[in-house]
Amino acid sequence: MLKGDNLIDVFRKTAEDLSKDLMRVESVVGIIFHGGLTRGYADRFSDIDIDVIIEKEDNDVRESIYGIASQHSRRTGLDIDLSMLSLRHFLEKEFDDSAKWDYSRAIVRYDPKGIIQKILTEKIAIRREELVKRIVENSLYLQWYCCPVNEEELSISEAWISRGDPVSAHYALNHSIELMLNLLYALNRRHTPPAKWRVFYSYKLPWKPKMYEKLLKDALRVEDFSYEDLKRRLSALRKLADDLMHKAEVETGIRVEDFLKYYVTNILKIRNIPFSKADSHQRITI
Repeated sequence: MLKGDNLIDVFRKTAEDLSKDLMRVESVVGIIFHGGLTRGYADRFSDIDIDVIIEKEDNDVRESIYGIASQHSRRTGLDIDLSMLSLRHFLEKEFDDSAKWDYSRAIVRYDPKGIIQKILTEKIAIRREELVKRIVENSLYLQWYCCPVNEEELSISEAWISRGDPVSAHYALNHSIELMLNLLYALNRRHTPPAKWRVFYSYKLPWKPKMYEKLLKDALRVEDFSYEDLKRRLSALRKLADDLMHKAEVETGIRVEDFLKYYVTNILKIRNIPFSKADSHQRITI
């Protein structure tokens, strides 16, 4: 539960009042609420995220719509982040995974022709091939950065200790935590939130490794930049990784030992490379 004053009712009223004025503009064919408006929480650090879709590019219409939004912002003292796209540009726009996460919670407030919701639903769909790619990629990089399948092999984080740079070792481990979070969302068949929300919303996921919150805190905590502290952090992350790798096998139907082969042949599209069991522990690069 987030602390502080929740101003969501004020934000939603402002968004509704603004939308009513925007609906009167003939060229407007769609209005989308997203961000805090649809997550149910807004505070003094928040703004109002609204997308306005217009029938076609028109500078006069664009100026009029921004003028309307500016009036509401001045009247309420709230920041309004209004993005405007023509219908063609909205159809062609590519969403990264964080944007898909945000728009998966979006509310299509105005859609008189019934086309905006259809386009949005198509854009945020999670397809099986994409999901397997995310799981395999993040699993492999998590192995390379912190949690090798072969316990005798040094991770990238540990390699930096041998190179004499403990700060880089801990930084590499921090990146491992990002990989772990990306993998966790993929294993829950969810898009990955923007970095500022990634940890917070991970607590709400339906599946998590055992002792997830405790082990995550242990992995995040840096007491000093010693090798001993790196090993403590690695231990916590590797306990999380054990559960994650088992779940990854279940979700993909691919053995962890075969992830590298899948990555090379199905993601990198490099064919005709012979693989042996020993190859499953090799890195593409460090």
